[in-house]
Amino acid sequence: MKLAALFLALTGSLLIVESGYAQDPPPPAAVQGDPGYSSGPSAQGDPGYSNGPLVQQPASKSGGIKDNGPHQRPMMASAQLYTPWRFGFGFGLKLGFEIPLVHDGFIPSINNSFSIEPNFAFAWNNYNRGYGYYGGSVFNDNVAAMEYTPGVSVLWSFYFSSRFRAYAAVHTGLTILKPYYDGPGKVDFKTYYRFHGELAPGIVFSLNERIALRAELGWWSGIKGGIAIYL
Repeated sequence: MKLAALFLALTGSLLIVESGYAQDPPPPAAVQGDPGYSSGPSAQGDPGYSNGPLVQQPASKSGGIKDNGPHQRPMMASAQLYTPWRFGFGFGLKLGFEIPLVHDGFIPSINNSFSIEPNFAFAWNNYNRGYGYYGGSVFNDNVAAMEYTPGVSVLWSFYFSSRFRAYAAVHTGLTILKPYYDGPGKVDFKTYYRFHGELAPGIVFSLNERIALRAELGWWSGIKGGIAIYL
């Protein structure tokens, strides 16, 4: 619950920041006495010669959730630190490369997309509550181990502005666990394997055209947070 509350607070903070970016700029001052400029809204195709108030873009072209026009999504490389916590506590790093597959998603009336993300994660973990399903072996209550997880994820993203999107992710992969300490008097160097499957909500906030912040909340991997680069 604490992790979920922290994640929701982070999402709310980014939405507040985004609302500040989304404010319309003040209208340009009118040029007096110039007969070559129009005093009303510029016509379509006019390269911007208008002294009247700026014409607000319709929602269908704003980059928000109602922007259902055609889009070309960029690829994105990301690195996120995370804290696996399901059976103990640790720290790790996840590297991903997101590739858009369906640029305008599966719902034509809103701004969404569907992508795939090959990734690789590695983490140190201290299992302090036991761990019983790696190869059927039951560990003691204090297991120090390294985990390596190559995987592939799918992301369904929803864009609420030109800077902010939220997504639902399905992570799959193969976790390779190599313990090096299994309680007092017992050392087990056997390698264990398990299928990794996880549902996770996430958010991406673009700082500019090349760099973004990314955060995610996972059932197994806890809170993730890091930086992303558009390619």
